[in-house]
Amino acid sequence: LLNKLIHNNQVTQIYLSSKYILPPTGVGTANDPMKSILKRAKEIEEKETDILCINVMAGYSYADIPDCGFSLNCTTRGDPNISLQYLKELLRILEDKINFAYPIEKKLNEALLDIENLENISGPILLIEPSDNIGGGTPGDGTDLLEELLKTDKKNILAILNDSLSSERCHQKKKLEIWLNYLLVQKKILFMDSQ
Repeated sequence: LLNKLIHNNQVTQIYLSSKYILPPTGVGTANDPMKSILKRAKEIEEKETDILCINVMAGYSYADIPDCGFSLNCTTRGDPNISLQYLKELLRILEDKINFAYPIEKKLNEALLDIENLENISGPILLIEPSDNIGGGTPGDGTDLLEELLKTDKKNILAILNDSLSSERCHQKKKLEIWLNYLLVQKKILFMDSQ
């Protein structure tokens, strides 16, 4: 494919942007809308021999530029207008299933109730805040989930935070402060002796 792209000047790139900014929780490929979009893109690639590939880009919701939303790209040797119509079809699939792109997640108290009703728990239970995913480019210092857990009677809570200053203070055996970091709000939620 790369060879065809480099050495064939008859290949055209078609790009279609959109107005949609999708959260990380709404772009999993096992669920709609991405599941249906990718399925249809594969069908188009198999049917249209002039289309070398279709790229479905979920976007990056943490970026602060408009071009980082959901978009589509097609590489074709054929009529660019045909490819553009296919991309518009894929965008319509997104629009038809847009409600699935913004899933409603459980509240912490609902998740904790589900956990309490589990039987035969043999290992740790992970509560993950997907919007604060270090691998996805966020700081990994969100403490809102930890703050709410500390208000419960739960024991043996371990929170993984990307906070180099607090880590250094622990190694120096100094007092540890953890601050709530959410948008522009900061508030101390935990103060403890790091020993």
